[in-house]
Amino acid sequence: MPEIYHEFLPREWRFITTKTEPRAATSSKITKTLASYDDDARAALTFLKSHPNCTGKLGVAGFCIGGHLAFRAAMNPEVRATACWYPTDIHEGSLGQGKHEIRWRGVGDIAGEMVMIFGRQDPHIPQEGRQLI
Repeated sequence: MPEIYHEFLPREWRFITTKTEPRAATSSKITKTLASYDDDARAALTFLKSHPNCTGKLGVAGFCIGGHLAFRAAMNPEVRATACWYPTDIHEGSLGQGKHEIRWRGVGDIAGEMVMIFGRQDPHIPQEGRQLI
């Protein structure tokens, strides 16, 4: 599980949450470039593939913003399985710089299996957003 805001946070911070540091999380989410998120995913996949215990079968999973990042990581052809729980920001394109643009390029490249799980009462992903995804 890589730290997604490693470029912006002091080394001693291992994680931040929207409950403890909401402004830092929101600011970092829209300051980091989408390409940087994707580069981080590729780096993590490359590391996993090189691990001696890796069978070569790669999967990704994530919750909330991690669910969105898992969705994006699934665009890498070596990812064979993806699980996204409550994947925020996909439907409204509010991840990365230029946050008001929905970025669907690459979705057609998803070759592995995917499950997306949404909470019926999740206020972050309305029914219309789920249908769009």
